[in-house]
Amino acid sequence: IISVWKHGWNEEIGTVLPETVVKYALEVEKEHPDKRLIIHFLQPHYPFIGNPEIRGRKERAFNTDKYIYNPFIEVQKANLKLEEVYKAYKRNLEIVLPHAFYLARKLKGKSIITADHGEAFNDWAFPLPFRVLAHPSYTHIPALVKVPQLVFESKERKEIRKGDEKQRLKEKIKRLRGRGRV
Repeated sequence: IISVWKHGWNEEIGTVLPETVVKYALEVEKEHPDKRLIIHFLQPHYPFIGNPEIRGRKERAFNTDKYIYNPFIEVQKANLKLEEVYKAYKRNLEIVLPHAFYLARKLKGKSIITADHGEAFNDWAFPLPFRVLAHPSYTHIPALVKVPQLVFESKERKEIRKGDEKQRLKEKIKRLRGRGRV
């Protein structure tokens, strides 16, 4: 696990930018060509890169001292229109997809672009009589759990090898020392 947010956090925007994720992913593949990779972009999730004017209440990010803004709270308070948040979310998706496509074509072997969850924009929490915003925990509605995927097939196939846990730890420590992190 490479916690890119620990080293590649953009303080000005309050997130990890897609190009930073691409850089780390390519570096990790070079170091571990025999491993499968799960690469997690933070977009299209807020904060909205293409719409920095949409800001909401500060909240802790990843249990660290870093903060992000939640525009869905502002929608609930009627300080922001849901349509504005939807447009900004869509813009974030438009920003991240070229990076994801580039990475899918650049990495060796098969790549799949998908997401860890969807996003609710006032969707019904059927059979309960209320609507849902964002992605609250333990809420299993189609908008949140039916996530599309796009498969990039490849002619070459990675040869995956089981790693030695001690060797992986040594490599990680060496890599972090090289970055001045240990």
